[in-house]
Amino acid sequence: MTPPGVSAAFEVLVQAIAEAVARKLASRIPGASSDQKLMSVKQAAEYLGRTPSSVRGLISTGDIPDPVVKRIGSRVFLLKRELDAWISAQ
Repeated sequence: MTPPGVSAAFEVLVQAIAEAVARKLASRIPGASSDQKLMSVKQAAEYLGRTPSSVRGLISTGDIPDPVVKRIGSRVFLLKRELDAWISAQ
């Protein structure tokens, strides 16, 4: 059994690592400027008030368009500025 607090601490650590990796990868994505925030699917889901699986569904059906979505290997990120523009256009 996992001691209390270890699971929460682990989640915080994983999120911090994911955000650090996203910032590093942002400079390697064509079309992403240095001031462009790169969001994980989980972050985008929280931002949109949805679940990560519903955001993945919107991506897979094309409802969230390609300019918003950036793939690096098997990882999927969303560009915040493009996501905001997409939201405004809805």
